[in-house]
Amino acid sequence: MKKSAAFLATSLLCALTSASTLTDKIANASSSQIKSIAKSVAESLAKDTPTQIDSATKMVAVSFVSSTNTLIYYYETTAYPNPEYIRPRVINGVCSNEILRALAFKSITFQYYYSAPDGTHLFTQDVVARDCGVR
Repeated sequence: MKKSAAFLATSLLCALTSASTLTDKIANASSSQIKSIAKSVAESLAKDTPTQIDSATKMVAVSFVSSTNTLIYYYETTAYPNPEYIRPRVINGVCSNEILRALAFKSITFQYYYSAPDGTHLFTQDVVARDCGVR
């Protein structure tokens, strides 16, 4: 079964709060509350790593960098994907998810860091609010 970081994050957030009210809470949250939510997401997802995403890719770590408001998903892959192939998929994963899109509009950057099994950095893809359109 394929699992995306967007699915895992949403599952976690929904478990913490009713999904119907969570986007309203995010929209009205202060900067420090948003950072706290993002940090909680990262810590909770990190507990379940490594997580197999598909036959060639696993999420090996998740972290939140408070100083840059960046939620970072670290992936290890044997498929060596083309960044141009991945970009629209990670953007869609964030922007089509109501909760993640709300976090993006509150200045959270979602960063997807891809590396080979030997640790060689392949590429990094960021998703920010402007990728989801003007609000």
